[in-house]
Amino acid sequence: MGGAVKDIASKSELDNLRQSGAPVVLHFWASWCDASKQMDQVFSHLATDFPRVHFFRVEAEEHPEISEAYSVSAVPYFVFFKDGKAVDTLEGADPSSLANKVGKVAGSSTSNEPAAPASLGLAAGPTILETVKENAKATSKDRSQPVSTSTTKEALSTRLEKLTKSNPVMLFMKGTPEEPRCGFSKNVVNILKEEKVEFGSFDILSDNEVREGLKKFSNWPTYPQLYSNGELLGGADIVIAMHESGELKEALTDEAGKGGGGISSGSTGGLSETLRARLEGLVNSRPVMLFMKGKPEEPKCGFSGKVVEILNQEKIEFASFDILLDDEVRQGLKVYSNWSSYPQLYVKGELLGGSDIVLEMQKSGELKQVLSEKGITGKQSLEDRLESLINSEKVMLFMKGSPDEPKCGFSSKVVKALRDEDVSFGSFDILSDEGVRQGIKSFSNWPTFPQLYYKGELVGGCDIIMELSSSGDLKATLSDACGNFAVVGTASGWIERFNLQSGISRGSYMDKSETRSYSHDGEVIGVACDSTNTLMISAGYHGDIKVWDFKKRELKSRWDVGCSLVKIIYHRVNGLLATVANDFVIRLYDVVALRMVREFRGHTDRITDLCFSEDGKWLLSSSMDGSLRIWDVILAKQIDGVHVDVPITALSLSPNMDILATAHSDQNGVYLWVNQSMYSGAPNVDSYASGKNVVNVRLPSVSALRSSEADADDKKTQVSENSESATAASFSISPEQIPELVTLSLLPKSQWQSLINLDIIKARNKPIEPPKKPEKAPFFLPSIPSLSGDIVFKSNESDNDGEDEDKNKDSKNSMKNFDALESPFSKLLKSSWDSKYFSNFTDYIKGLSPSALDIELRMLEIIDEDVEEELIQRPEFISIGQLLDYLIHEITCRNNFEFMQAVMRLFLKIHGETIRCHPSLQEKARKLLETQSLVWQKMDKLFQSTRCIVTFLSNSQF
Repeated sequence: MGGAVKDIASKSELDNLRQSGAPVVLHFWASWCDASKQMDQVFSHLATDFPRVHFFRVEAEEHPEISEAYSVSAVPYFVFFKDGKAVDTLEGADPSSLANKVGKVAGSSTSNEPAAPASLGLAAGPTILETVKENAKATSKDRSQPVSTSTTKEALSTRLEKLTKSNPVMLFMKGTPEEPRCGFSKNVVNILKEEKVEFGSFDILSDNEVREGLKKFSNWPTYPQLYSNGELLGGADIVIAMHESGELKEALTDEAGKGGGGISSGSTGGLSETLRARLEGLVNSRPVMLFMKGKPEEPKCGFSGKVVEILNQEKIEFASFDILLDDEVRQGLKVYSNWSSYPQLYVKGELLGGSDIVLEMQKSGELKQVLSEKGITGKQSLEDRLESLINSEKVMLFMKGSPDEPKCGFSSKVVKALRDEDVSFGSFDILSDEGVRQGIKSFSNWPTFPQLYYKGELVGGCDIIMELSSSGDLKATLSDACGNFAVVGTASGWIERFNLQSGISRGSYMDKSETRSYSHDGEVIGVACDSTNTLMISAGYHGDIKVWDFKKRELKSRWDVGCSLVKIIYHRVNGLLATVANDFVIRLYDVVALRMVREFRGHTDRITDLCFSEDGKWLLSSSMDGSLRIWDVILAKQIDGVHVDVPITALSLSPNMDILATAHSDQNGVYLWVNQSMYSGAPNVDSYASGKNVVNVRLPSVSALRSSEADADDKKTQVSENSESATAASFSISPEQIPELVTLSLLPKSQWQSLINLDIIKARNKPIEPPKKPEKAPFFLPSIPSLSGDIVFKSNESDNDGEDEDKNKDSKNSMKNFDALESPFSKLLKSSWDSKYFSNFTDYIKGLSPSALDIELRMLEIIDEDVEEELIQRPEFISIGQLLDYLIHEITCRNNFEFMQAVMRLFLKIHGETIRCHPSLQEKARKLLETQSLVWQKMDKLFQSTRCIVTFLSNSQF
């Protein structure tokens, strides 16, 4: 890193550097700032003097997220990091201080030792050192001049006021209108020119006093700033928003043409008495009054809609006035309020502000506070009020009367029990509010009083409290209650929810349509709930499946399977419920859509267990007929099946989907099976799975010897079956592809991920110690090339120095012919490129291991540079061009999408420099970039469309 200054591209890159713990110095600069350029020279020389420190540049205006994170308001600005933390900063062009602080971070000097001359002199030379000294003198001279604070403030304030009023429309910007030095300033200048507004300007970069003073004068921290007749209109974002809504022209153009430059402050005298009285009546007609474009139900501008949304979120009752229907009010209110844009929000006749102010006040919590001070509170539903009451105290008692004067015996008992246990509690007299009295019965699903709550959860009524008190568990329950629940179904049809910590019942799930008011009319054979405790699913023996609201314990929907159920299993991620009936059929239901989506048949005896894969794509089932079947949920078919001598009674698939554990009838052990798809390089499951057929296999053996013998026997008996299945599988995949369809390679995820991260894997697997030299072995081992590309070592039969000249010639000729030997990779690539049919080549590289594919690509690397004419004739150069054509073709066809992305990344990583240096390859690389961008744009459009549909459906209420 020594001597090199690098540019930071993103905040994430900076965060990674900080986490490394190494010393880092960050230079915030701007291309238009001469001081930044001078300090950048100093910065570069310091990078040479301090090789252990990392030096980075950040263009402040190009990366506002980084600048804001470190409160950068002026350049040059330096931030110093050590051990992952920002330990110091420096603002301004001060080379000596910069060198001292760098030395301190590097640990080579203290703050008392001036590092600038010594440190910089090592690498900078006399010229730059002289410049540094002049800069340092100029800086110290500026700092040494004492300034009267009070006099300066008064003079500056007067000067700023004159500047803001020097033109009817005045723009304070970076640069000039002809040469803006910041994108925001340029945007505002373009807008004013487009609106044909005459305006004056001031370059704040030319006067730092004005630049810093105007921020405080206007209470606006950024530039540009646009003023109309001395009044701040706003910054770039407000000007752009007013321009897009058409309000900027109204606020500036008409008045500027008259020399007014907008609506002047204090010009309310221009209103007639009639209009003034009407406006006063409108703004005071309701406690909260919103003047907007359109109606609250149909806002006709985004800013108006934003304020309406905020008021609704805060549950504030308000009235509104559509200014589009009355131009007199629209123009007059601007003068009356001295506010040039809409919407305008008034609270008890006083202007609160526009959309930006209302939004900022809501974010800071100030809006609710201001409204509360003026006696305006949001409307509250009964349910919100009950929740607020229940959570108002850690322990809350709803009772008849007060703790000092209970008005019922049960309430009196509970109060006494709580006081005996020294439990502090709040209380509410339900006799004082009939709405709370009736509402909390439904809210808690508890029909009597008193009711005791702890941290918002119902503990129970008088009988439960007295039972807890008598057993000594009351205080422990109130102190240690938690929100984890258990749902229990019984043989009699009951389903009840319990708190796991206290063991107390939290209510029952009741279906009032059942004859006995139970959950199910018969045995409950299974219950399940989603990951957010929103839904609870239960199944009865008679084939009825019910979906409940978990919290309210209300029945939402139900359906009948049509036969008796034996078992259910629920996959929380995709919302699929798998059921097993006594007809040996597995049915899958979508709990959200409430309909059957899949039906799997094949088992001939009782199904013993079911298991979803972690991603929900596979469903595994076992049966007493001895079979284990794997069903593809997406393809709706069986993809593999095995038969064992001892029936499987239980099974479980690991979260990584690599290991399957099974338990068997009359067997004490647990048997482990390996998922072949995780380790096979075959492109599809059909090449090694049995499909619809069920294959006889032996149980895994404890002994490795017996297992290998059994595997050998299995291979002998299944050779013919596998060959037939392989033949059948070859017809299962069509080479034709549906237009516009993106297909995946179906390779194990680990294979193409390993291809991307091969360097990391190699680094992790690097041996700690270097390999030891074998005993009695020569240092150089003579070798000869083979046709396969492998190196074959020659036997060292004689060590005589004198060898026959014929043997030397043969050896030299063989080494010359080595380059001409082609690997299968190169041959297939060349033949596929000639025929423009790349399927065989794709199948070949898909079958290679990540390491083998990496080696094949690296074999084409051009190390020594030849003359251009000779270079383009080299086989490696030709192969690189052919690979570029191959990638363009495959990405255009959208085949093997994720695998091709991994191959392209590895290929460009290895050969990127070669492509960059040669025009013929550059042209193909540009075409590859265009193809990649086009495909990704279509993919992104599909992703966004699907995301919108999913979001819409998930937020819809059916």
